[in-house]
Amino acid sequence: MPPAWRLALNSLDGRRKRTALLSLAVALAASLIAAVACASSTVTATLAKRVETTVGAADVRFRRTDDKPFDASILELARAWTETKIAAPRSRGPIPLWNEAKDTRAVTVGHGIDPPSEYALRSLELEEGRRVTADGEIVIDQALQDELQVQVGDTLEVERFGEQITLTVVGVLARKPIGTLAAAHRFEAYVTLDDLWEITSRPNRLDQIDIALRNPDAAMTIAPPEGMPADIIVQPTEKLTSGLDKSVNSSRFGLLIAAVLTFICAAFIILTGLTTNLLERTRELAMMRCIGASRGQLARAQVVVGVIVGAGGGLLGAPLGAALAFVLAVIFRDRLPAGFVLSWYGLSLAFVGSLLAGVIGSSWPAWSASRVRPLRALAARAAKPRPKVLVLSMIVALALLSAQALIVATAQDGQRLFWLYTTLAMPLMIVGYFLMGPPVVASITLALSPIIDRAMNLPRGLVRSSVLATPFRQGFTAAALMVGLAMMTALWTEGRAFLGWADRIQFPDAFAHGWLGIDDDARARVANLPFVENTCAISLLSIDSEFGVRALNPLKTSFIAFEPEPFFAMTRLTWDEGSVQTALPKLKAGGAILVAREFKIARGYGVGDTYTVNHNGQQHDFEIVGVISSPGLDIASKYFDIGQEYYAQAIHSVFGTREDMRDRFGVDRVNLIQIDLSDEVTDREAIREIRKALGSSLLVVGSGREIKDLIDSVGGSTLRVMSFVAVGAMLIACLGVGNIVVAGIEARRFEFGVLRAIGADRTLVTRLVLAEVLLLALGACVLGSALGLQHAWGAAAMNRLLAGLELRLQPPVGPMLVGCVILVTLALLAAAAPVLALSRLKPRELLGSVRG
Repeated sequence: MPPAWRLALNSLDGRRKRTALLSLAVALAASLIAAVACASSTVTATLAKRVETTVGAADVRFRRTDDKPFDASILELARAWTETKIAAPRSRGPIPLWNEAKDTRAVTVGHGIDPPSEYALRSLELEEGRRVTADGEIVIDQALQDELQVQVGDTLEVERFGEQITLTVVGVLARKPIGTLAAAHRFEAYVTLDDLWEITSRPNRLDQIDIALRNPDAAMTIAPPEGMPADIIVQPTEKLTSGLDKSVNSSRFGLLIAAVLTFICAAFIILTGLTTNLLERTRELAMMRCIGASRGQLARAQVVVGVIVGAGGGLLGAPLGAALAFVLAVIFRDRLPAGFVLSWYGLSLAFVGSLLAGVIGSSWPAWSASRVRPLRALAARAAKPRPKVLVLSMIVALALLSAQALIVATAQDGQRLFWLYTTLAMPLMIVGYFLMGPPVVASITLALSPIIDRAMNLPRGLVRSSVLATPFRQGFTAAALMVGLAMMTALWTEGRAFLGWADRIQFPDAFAHGWLGIDDDARARVANLPFVENTCAISLLSIDSEFGVRALNPLKTSFIAFEPEPFFAMTRLTWDEGSVQTALPKLKAGGAILVAREFKIARGYGVGDTYTVNHNGQQHDFEIVGVISSPGLDIASKYFDIGQEYYAQAIHSVFGTREDMRDRFGVDRVNLIQIDLSDEVTDREAIREIRKALGSSLLVVGSGREIKDLIDSVGGSTLRVMSFVAVGAMLIACLGVGNIVVAGIEARRFEFGVLRAIGADRTLVTRLVLAEVLLLALGACVLGSALGLQHAWGAAAMNRLLAGLELRLQPPVGPMLVGCVILVTLALLAAAAPVLALSRLKPRELLGSVRG
């Protein structure tokens, strides 16, 4: 066995408890990364399955440009197309159902399908029963089953004029996973095409044709078949446009960033532990040099120790994290129907990161070991820390933190800032705060040690001299502790800023969403209600966007078309540029739009500029006549599932007239009625009466207050869940504290023995160690709070340039204080076990077991 390996194994064997603590810290870091990676893969698989269940294996779709039904003769053209492998027609329409036995009624979204071709492309997940195979059969969802109080085998009557139609319930759809908000606002059912045509009295009308291609790779560039009518387009299905591939790339990149930060923390824990070990063994290393050991052997021994600790932690932590993700997948299997998916990428990242953390963490101790001089090493314990080294550490740290601030403050392009921040600025900031650890802990010790001396009844100056004797050991441990608090601080700062931004959104009082469109009669019935003061018809169209990180996950933008005069009369807008008086005439003349203020912030657009809208491969130029703040309608469109694209993200809008949308894009369907209510009516009463007035028009009604409550609820829940992740990071770092406490006790056994021998009681040495840990934890609180706030500032700058969000940052005092209390408590608990063991040792045991 090479000498370096013998030296490394001897060092590890002589300090088994501390080796175990180091390895466990790395293992927990690796398990955190592996668990997040496997959980992400599991969620992605569930999303993929959800998309497949919804849109199936189709590659492209035929539909009209305005989303209106078209003649079924197009199906013959689709099936005769040489590119077609399978063509599955679909139609949609309202089905008013009546359960005569229970006298219950409901209106559902009816999907008319051709069973053989439909099931060749798409599978229906059923809770019970079977799929529709013939006329006279219907499959309903669980919400509709509860509403109508029916079971498989029961019959339902279709309420319509003319001949009565009876449908037999043959199956019940499985409940949709939580995540599709609009699913809570409508019922769904499946029948054959012929049945739906008869029910809706619209024979031979289709809404779409899904096609599986012989060559799926050509879906994004394929040309339509010859003879295709001009108003029918061929577009890729959500199977390709859902963005899952970009979501996977984005999540992997985010996981890589999280892994880098986590293993930087682990590397500093290893560095602190090995440096402590090195200081204890300076005499031993000096003697090795005297009997012939080379500098390289001593250096390689430290690297081998780091490799063993890192590899051991990775081998233990990676499968542990995967097992944790598996348990969560089993517990939440109703929400994760795709089951557990093992992420080999995450496992590899966890192991390689652990190994690199060991190598990087051992690099400084290796270099220090190679510079050991026998004569100086024999007197190492008498050496005092040099203040100029602390000053140098602070100067370098300030330079790194300034570099991060300079990159953020001077960036003008969001794309460039994103990549600079994630690959350069953020790592510089993290390392900067680690280097700031020693001077911060030293400063806090000088300021607070007199108070702590009195509070813990310690001899004056004892805790100060003890901490300042090893400032880098204490400082790096405090820096390792800061990561969890920094995560909590940044999360709550950004989260509260976003919720504050959402709280400033002004929603109209109520919305009525027509899933199949809203006709003039439906709008008139709503407008005639006594408590309705005004209505405005809204049409929405998804268009391409300039927002987001193009290489990872670009955002979508909505073109919101409105009727100018009623829109301005009932919609509360904030004008950054322009005004109603100047914009209204140009909007009515045509070719003009309003843009959300995000366009000005992120892209520099203003009044008088030309904005080009890209839709279906065509470009349309509009003059910007106003810059406004009103994301409420856009959020409402996604809440009520008005958009055509699955999982499309949209927080920006372009506002134009319905006349321009009809003339330029060929879309005239009304998606939404915006409703202004009188103050005397309650939301519950208004929604009930609006629904009653709409009858069987298959409309969804909701209030703006409902959306705000949901945003607050989801945002608050997310912050609380992510706080548990931050506490987990604190727990990992506390293992480093335990290692340092054990190392400090081992290195100072003789000192403690002398104190006990000259009359100090048992509790003196325990109070001294706990006082040191308290100072160390207070240093971590300062570092973590500062790091979290600085990172939140950088993230806000990226949000401003990438998404145009102007977030108002305020330090989250409450969560920061809670995080500090948790951090200090965990640190003291981590020190409890070794301190308790120390209190049980007798003076003779302390004096008689000194190393070196």
